[in-house]
Amino acid sequence: MRSQTRRPPGRPRRTLPVAAFAAAVSLLVTSCGGAGQAAPRAGGDATEAPRESLARFYTQELIWRSCAPGDWGGSTPAPSAEAGGFECAKLTVPLDYADPSGPTIEVALNRLPATDESRRIGALFTNPGGPGGSGIDFAFDAKGFFTERVRERYDIVGMDPRGIGESSPVECLLGDPFFKADDAGHTERRAELFAAGCAKKSGKVLPHVGTDNTARDLDVARAALHQDKLHYYGISYGTLLGQFYAQQFPKKTGRMVLDSVVDPTHWPGDATSDANGYENGLTVMVQTCVDGGRCPMGDTRAAVMAKLDDLLAKLDKKELPAGDGPDVSKFEVLSLLQGATYNEGAWPQVYKALAAAFKGDGKGFRAAVYGPEDDAEDGAEGAAGGKSEEFALSGSYEAVACLHLAAEDRTTAAAREAGQEARKVAPHFSEGVEAQRMACADWPAPSLPAADRAVRARGTPPILLVNNTYDGATSVAWARGVHGQLEDSMLATNTSGGHGFYPMGDCTHKVVDDFLLNRTRPEPGKVCHDRNKALIPSPTPTPKAR
Repeated sequence: MRSQTRRPPGRPRRTLPVAAFAAAVSLLVTSCGGAGQAAPRAGGDATEAPRESLARFYTQELIWRSCAPGDWGGSTPAPSAEAGGFECAKLTVPLDYADPSGPTIEVALNRLPATDESRRIGALFTNPGGPGGSGIDFAFDAKGFFTERVRERYDIVGMDPRGIGESSPVECLLGDPFFKADDAGHTERRAELFAAGCAKKSGKVLPHVGTDNTARDLDVARAALHQDKLHYYGISYGTLLGQFYAQQFPKKTGRMVLDSVVDPTHWPGDATSDANGYENGLTVMVQTCVDGGRCPMGDTRAAVMAKLDDLLAKLDKKELPAGDGPDVSKFEVLSLLQGATYNEGAWPQVYKALAAAFKGDGKGFRAAVYGPEDDAEDGAEGAAGGKSEEFALSGSYEAVACLHLAAEDRTTAAAREAGQEARKVAPHFSEGVEAQRMACADWPAPSLPAADRAVRARGTPPILLVNNTYDGATSVAWARGVHGQLEDSMLATNTSGGHGFYPMGDCTHKVVDDFLLNRTRPEPGKVCHDRNKALIPSPTPTPKAR
């Protein structure tokens, strides 16, 4: 679970909420149980038939045009060859579903049509998580993500949820006072200024950017695409969106796969769960290096962790030199480590960067965290003539996540208490918990009625839950918790780290594909053993006979 908030060029962030750490490692990463609580209203009573006042939205006809990555917002259709077969459209939905005759917003959609029209099942709606991830961007990568079996029989559909990307994005106007508070580590002041900047730029949409309304948008999109059922694949936060949809529209729920499962009773309200998950992910990452032999970081896990703690202690006093680029901060080291728990394929690069850092060389971290385009030194603090300059940064993560915190958890005192609790279980990743909670203390939109409650989704067909056993971002314990909360679900796991079950290998592909294509349920307790190919050593060549 990660924020999409990024600073403008020349202003590298030094302190961020724990959920935002992974945003700084986008070059490495390809993409969050309790039971026995009352089922949520999910922001409104579950209903199958739309109200008459919503009929114009449900019966709208979409205008599709050829499009390609980077061309989505243009008005000129892209050539078919350039588009690679993709089409884009805009869906009109109410800003406020309680006032459907009031203002409207547009939600961006794209799709890759099924390649075998004669055997087409329908549309497969997708969401890549975040919250704040672009569904449009995710769908544009469908050819590299979904197997040919799935793409033959489904249109792959992406949607930028309201408040994100091309769908009335939440933006926040922030100036020098915010950046100075951020650099100084003044989390309370930073949160106040951030919330005020978001309200200034996006105040009209903030009360309506929530998972409950995005689920309603999904149902309008389902109807606009002439689908009787919503077939769905969601990952990370996308699994929570799927749960909300199933709760509100159980009879419209089709074949639903929830990958890397978020438990609404733990995210984001559990102060220790997120940070502890990343702590465990770091442990697995280090142990994997040691077990593989010739680990560049050290011979034992204890030795590597001791070196890491020594490095972090030094970074508290002085940043790490990185050649011609800016020095590397403690925050940036933790950013890379946390982000790497999302993707086992990044681990070999992290091993090398960390081994070099132990020897005083930060160039590996600098390249991995920022990349060449972000290597500029801090720029001017304001516009020419000394006038303060404001930047529009994304507030999409906070706009969604803060609404999932119960009202009593959105106070300054609760934020400080959350930080203290996290420090007890996650020494390396507890620093951001307080900042994350603090960002929600002043957030100018109320919590959802369903915040921190379990979802039952009574009356749906079976829902498939899948999770990696050592996922640091969405603990397998969350998947097991949701498995117990949903009325009808099944759970399959994969013995690996990394965030995302489906892309791991042949077994994980088969589990998901068989369910989407044939409604095949995995056997109870199904376990795959796929690992990222980057961690599988190349076979040692057989010596030639002399």
